[in-house]
Amino acid sequence: MEFTEGTVSISSCGKLVPALRPYTVTKRGSQLQVVIVNEPKPLVILLGPDNVFTGPAAFPFTGEIITGYESRYLEDRRVSDNSVVVGSGRFVRVPIYETRTLNCGFASLRATAPAYPEGSVIGGLAGALNGQPDPAAQFSGTTEAPAGPRMGGTYVGGGLKVEFRPTAAVLDCGNAHVMRPYGVQNLADRVVITVRNGNVPLTLTLGADGALAGSGSVDVAGRLVTGLNGSDVTFAPHQERCNLGTLTLQNQ
Repeated sequence: MEFTEGTVSISSCGKLVPALRPYTVTKRGSQLQVVIVNEPKPLVILLGPDNVFTGPAAFPFTGEIITGYESRYLEDRRVSDNSVVVGSGRFVRVPIYETRTLNCGFASLRATAPAYPEGSVIGGLAGALNGQPDPAAQFSGTTEAPAGPRMGGTYVGGGLKVEFRPTAAVLDCGNAHVMRPYGVQNLADRVVITVRNGNVPLTLTLGADGALAGSGSVDVAGRLVTGLNGSDVTFAPHQERCNLGTLTLQNQ
Protein backbone atom coordinates (compact mmCIF):
# COMPACT_ATOMS: atom_id res chain seq x y z
CA MET A 1 0.00 0.00 0.00
CA GLU A 2 1.33 3.42 -0.98
CA PHE A 3 -0.53 6.32 0.62
CA THR A 4 -0.89 9.89 -0.58
CA GLU A 5 -2.96 12.60 1.09
CA GLY A 6 -6.24 11.45 -0.44
CA THR A 7 -5.73 8.05 -2.07
CA VAL A 8 -3.94 4.75 -1.60
CA SER A 9 -2.51 2.46 -4.27
CA ILE A 10 -2.67 -1.26 -3.50
CA SER A 11 -0.37 -3.63 -5.37
CA SER A 12 0.84 -7.25 -5.19
CA CYS A 13 -2.70 -8.51 -4.65
CA GLY A 14 -2.55 -11.44 -7.03
CA LYS A 15 -2.61 -10.16 -10.62
CA LEU A 16 -4.75 -7.13 -9.84
CA VAL A 17 -3.46 -3.95 -11.48
CA PRO A 18 -2.55 -1.22 -8.95
CA ALA A 19 -5.23 1.47 -8.80
CA LEU A 20 -5.80 4.58 -6.70
CA ARG A 21 -8.60 4.28 -4.14
CA PRO A 22 -9.99 6.89 -1.72
CA TYR A 23 -9.80 6.24 2.02
CA THR A 24 -10.89 7.76 5.32
CA VAL A 25 -9.17 7.81 8.72
CA THR A 26 -10.89 7.62 12.12
CA LYS A 27 -9.24 7.61 15.54
CA ARG A 28 -9.97 4.47 17.57
CA GLY A 29 -8.15 4.94 20.88
CA SER A 30 -4.44 4.43 20.31
CA GLN A 31 -5.12 3.09 16.81
CA LEU A 32 -6.10 4.77 13.55
CA GLN A 33 -8.79 3.02 11.54
CA VAL A 34 -8.36 3.30 7.78
CA VAL A 35 -11.36 2.43 5.58
CA ILE A 36 -10.52 1.90 1.90
CA VAL A 37 -13.17 1.95 -0.83
CA ASN A 38 -13.71 -1.56 -2.25
CA GLU A 39 -16.37 -3.94 -3.52
CA PRO A 40 -18.21 -5.94 -2.28
CA LYS A 41 -17.37 -4.23 1.03
CA PRO A 42 -14.79 -1.68 2.23
CA LEU A 43 -11.40 -2.88 3.43
CA VAL A 44 -10.79 -1.89 7.06
CA ILE A 45 -7.25 -1.90 8.48
CA LEU A 46 -5.80 -0.49 11.71
CA LEU A 47 -2.56 1.43 12.22
CA GLY A 48 -1.21 0.76 15.71
CA PRO A 49 1.21 2.75 17.90
CA ASP A 50 4.02 0.52 16.56
CA ASN A 51 3.34 1.95 13.07
CA VAL A 52 2.19 -1.46 11.76
CA PHE A 53 -1.05 -1.99 9.86
CA THR A 54 -3.17 -5.00 10.76
CA GLY A 55 -6.20 -6.31 8.92
CA PRO A 56 -8.01 -9.46 7.84
CA ALA A 57 -5.91 -12.53 7.02
CA ALA A 58 -7.98 -12.95 3.85
CA PHE A 59 -10.26 -10.42 2.19
CA PRO A 60 -12.23 -10.27 -1.11
CA PHE A 61 -10.64 -7.40 -3.02
CA THR A 62 -12.03 -6.24 -6.36
CA GLY A 63 -9.95 -4.70 -9.13
CA GLU A 64 -8.87 -5.28 -12.70
CA ILE A 65 -6.49 -7.77 -14.27
CA ILE A 66 -4.94 -7.75 -17.73
CA THR A 67 -6.36 -10.66 -19.75
CA GLY A 68 -4.55 -9.91 -23.00
CA TYR A 69 -3.50 -7.27 -25.48
CA GLU A 70 -4.83 -5.90 -28.73
CA SER A 71 -2.99 -4.09 -31.47
CA ARG A 72 -4.06 -0.58 -32.45
CA TYR A 73 -2.77 1.75 -35.15
CA LEU A 74 -2.04 5.27 -33.88
CA GLU A 75 -0.95 8.48 -35.57
CA ASP A 76 0.21 11.75 -34.04
CA ARG A 77 -1.70 14.93 -34.86
CA ARG A 78 -0.62 18.55 -34.83
CA VAL A 79 -2.19 20.75 -32.15
CA SER A 80 -2.49 23.71 -34.51
CA ASP A 81 -4.79 22.17 -37.13
CA ASN A 82 -5.30 18.52 -36.04
CA SER A 83 -3.57 17.30 -39.20
CA VAL A 84 -1.75 13.95 -39.18
CA VAL A 85 2.02 14.06 -38.75
CA VAL A 86 3.39 12.23 -41.77
CA GLY A 87 5.36 9.12 -40.82
CA SER A 88 4.10 9.00 -37.23
CA GLY A 89 1.82 6.00 -37.71
CA ARG A 90 2.65 2.87 -35.72
CA PHE A 91 1.03 -0.13 -34.08
CA VAL A 92 0.88 -0.21 -30.27
CA ARG A 93 -0.13 -2.93 -27.79
CA VAL A 94 -3.10 -1.93 -25.65
CA PRO A 95 -4.01 -4.03 -22.58
CA ILE A 96 -7.45 -5.60 -22.25
CA TYR A 97 -8.87 -5.38 -18.71
CA GLU A 98 -11.37 -7.54 -16.86
CA THR A 99 -12.87 -7.00 -13.40
CA ARG A 100 -11.98 -9.71 -10.89
CA THR A 101 -12.38 -10.30 -7.14
CA LEU A 102 -9.46 -12.02 -5.41
CA ASN A 103 -8.82 -13.03 -1.81
CA CYS A 104 -5.76 -11.17 -0.54
CA GLY A 105 -4.14 -11.07 2.88
CA PHE A 106 -3.66 -7.87 4.90
CA ALA A 107 -2.70 -9.44 8.23
CA SER A 108 0.42 -7.36 8.93
CA LEU A 109 1.98 -4.56 6.89
CA ARG A 110 5.14 -2.71 7.94
CA ALA A 111 6.54 0.49 6.51
CA THR A 112 9.22 -0.14 3.88
CA ALA A 113 9.74 3.42 2.58
CA PRO A 114 9.52 6.93 4.06
CA ALA A 115 7.29 9.80 2.95
CA TYR A 116 8.73 12.01 0.23
CA PRO A 117 7.99 15.67 -0.56
CA GLU A 118 5.84 16.75 -3.47
CA GLY A 119 6.66 19.41 -6.03
CA SER A 120 9.82 20.37 -7.86
CA VAL A 121 12.68 22.85 -7.87
CA ILE A 122 10.71 25.03 -10.26
CA GLY A 123 7.67 24.94 -8.00
CA GLY A 124 9.83 25.87 -5.02
CA LEU A 125 11.30 28.82 -6.89
CA ALA A 126 7.85 30.02 -7.92
CA GLY A 127 6.75 29.84 -4.29
CA ALA A 128 9.78 31.84 -3.17
CA LEU A 129 9.02 34.58 -5.65
CA ASN A 130 5.56 34.90 -4.14
CA GLY A 131 6.89 35.42 -0.63
CA GLN A 132 6.84 31.74 0.35
CA PRO A 133 9.70 29.97 2.13
CA ASP A 134 13.00 29.21 0.52
CA PRO A 135 13.04 25.39 0.82
CA ALA A 136 16.79 25.01 0.28
CA ALA A 137 17.65 27.39 3.10
CA GLN A 138 14.80 26.90 5.56
CA PHE A 139 14.37 23.11 5.40
CA SER A 140 18.01 22.12 5.43
CA GLY A 141 18.66 18.72 3.94
CA THR A 142 15.39 17.01 4.96
CA THR A 143 13.94 15.39 1.85
CA GLU A 144 11.88 12.70 3.53
CA ALA A 145 9.97 11.90 6.72
CA PRO A 146 9.34 8.63 8.59
CA ALA A 147 6.37 6.65 7.31
CA GLY A 148 3.28 6.82 9.50
CA PRO A 149 0.50 9.30 10.22
CA ARG A 150 0.91 12.61 8.39
CA MET A 151 -1.22 15.74 8.23
CA GLY A 152 -2.86 17.36 5.23
CA GLY A 153 -4.57 20.67 4.54
CA THR A 154 -4.15 24.29 5.62
CA TYR A 155 -5.16 25.50 9.11
CA VAL A 156 -5.69 29.15 10.05
CA GLY A 157 -6.25 31.01 13.32
CA GLY A 158 -4.90 33.90 15.41
CA GLY A 159 -2.80 35.30 12.59
CA LEU A 160 -0.98 31.98 12.08
CA LYS A 161 -1.40 29.75 9.03
CA VAL A 162 -0.01 26.21 8.91
CA GLU A 163 0.03 24.35 5.60
CA PHE A 164 0.85 20.66 5.98
CA ARG A 165 2.75 18.83 3.26
CA PRO A 166 3.95 15.20 3.18
CA THR A 167 7.29 15.90 4.88
CA ALA A 168 7.04 19.46 6.19
CA ALA A 169 4.74 22.22 7.43
CA VAL A 170 4.81 25.77 6.06
CA LEU A 171 4.35 28.35 8.85
CA ASP A 172 3.00 31.78 7.86
CA CYS A 173 2.96 34.54 10.49
CA GLY A 174 2.46 38.00 9.04
CA ASN A 175 5.22 38.44 6.48
CA ALA A 176 7.39 35.68 7.95
CA HIS A 177 7.30 32.33 6.17
CA VAL A 178 9.26 29.17 6.90
CA MET A 179 9.12 25.44 6.17
CA ARG A 180 9.79 23.03 9.05
CA PRO A 181 9.71 19.24 9.62
CA TYR A 182 6.91 17.87 11.78
CA GLY A 183 5.85 14.66 13.47
CA VAL A 184 2.48 13.14 14.39
CA GLN A 185 1.83 11.11 17.56
CA ASN A 186 -1.39 9.17 17.96
CA LEU A 187 -1.73 8.95 21.73
CA ALA A 188 -4.52 7.10 23.54
CA ASP A 189 -6.54 10.27 24.21
CA ARG A 190 -5.36 12.71 21.53
CA VAL A 191 -3.35 13.28 18.37
CA VAL A 192 -0.36 15.59 18.84
CA ILE A 193 1.48 17.38 16.01
CA THR A 194 4.96 18.70 16.80
CA VAL A 195 6.57 21.13 14.35
CA ARG A 196 10.34 21.44 14.83
CA ASN A 197 10.44 25.24 14.80
CA GLY A 198 14.03 26.10 15.73
CA ASN A 199 14.81 25.74 19.45
CA VAL A 200 11.14 26.01 20.50
CA PRO A 201 8.90 23.27 19.03
CA LEU A 202 5.36 24.20 18.04
CA THR A 203 2.92 21.73 19.61
CA LEU A 204 -0.66 21.41 18.35
CA THR A 205 -3.43 19.02 19.38
CA LEU A 206 -5.97 17.71 16.88
CA GLY A 207 -9.49 17.84 18.33
CA ALA A 208 -12.52 15.69 17.60
CA ASP A 209 -13.96 18.57 15.57
CA GLY A 210 -10.96 18.53 13.23
CA ALA A 211 -9.47 21.78 14.56
CA LEU A 212 -5.95 22.25 15.91
CA ALA A 213 -5.37 23.80 19.34
CA GLY A 214 -2.24 25.39 20.80
CA SER A 215 -1.34 27.81 23.58
CA GLY A 216 1.05 30.72 24.08
CA SER A 217 2.76 32.18 21.05
CA VAL A 218 5.10 31.12 18.27
CA ASP A 219 8.04 32.94 16.72
CA VAL A 220 8.41 32.38 12.99
CA ALA A 221 11.89 33.19 11.68
CA GLY A 222 12.01 33.01 7.92
CA ARG A 223 13.35 34.85 4.93
CA LEU A 224 11.68 37.16 2.44
CA VAL A 225 12.54 37.67 -1.21
CA THR A 226 14.26 41.05 -1.60
CA GLY A 227 15.07 40.96 -5.29
CA LEU A 228 16.58 39.23 -8.28
CA ASN A 229 20.19 39.33 -9.40
CA GLY A 230 20.01 37.81 -12.84
CA SER A 231 18.66 34.33 -12.24
CA ASP A 232 19.58 34.39 -8.53
CA VAL A 233 16.96 35.18 -5.88
CA THR A 234 18.12 37.31 -2.94
CA PHE A 235 16.64 36.97 0.56
CA ALA A 236 16.65 38.85 3.85
CA PRO A 237 15.88 37.40 7.32
CA HIS A 238 12.50 38.29 8.81
CA GLN A 239 10.83 37.25 12.08
CA GLU A 240 7.34 37.74 13.49
CA ARG A 241 5.35 36.45 16.47
CA CYS A 242 1.80 35.04 16.39
CA ASN A 243 -0.49 34.03 19.24
CA LEU A 244 -1.62 30.43 19.36
CA GLY A 245 -5.22 29.40 19.83
CA THR A 246 -7.63 27.41 17.68
CA LEU A 247 -6.69 26.80 14.06
CA THR A 248 -9.48 25.62 11.78
CA LEU A 249 -9.20 23.84 8.46
CA GLN A 250 -9.33 26.28 5.57
CA ASN A 251 -11.58 25.40 2.65
CA GLN A 252 -9.49 24.26 -0.27
